[in-house]
Amino acid sequence: TLDGFDPERMIGFQYVSHADADVVTDFDESVEQKLAALSAGGVVHVLIIHDHDATTAEAITERVERFLVSLR
Repeated sequence: TLDGFDPERMIGFQYVSHADADVVTDFDESVEQKLAALSAGGVVHVLIIHDHDATTAEAITERVERFLVSLR
């Protein structure tokens, strides 16, 4: 289950908190690789932000902006 998804645009996001037990059971590296493959194939695009990469609001904004630019 993604944290956010727009089925019309086939774009979503997932925030991964490594302090949360769900990382172990619901989201791992293989899921991230599968989502990357789906994105490369133009099927669906999911921005994945790990908590250790989201240290400031500016860092998150930069990640989101790079993601959106990559979709053009």
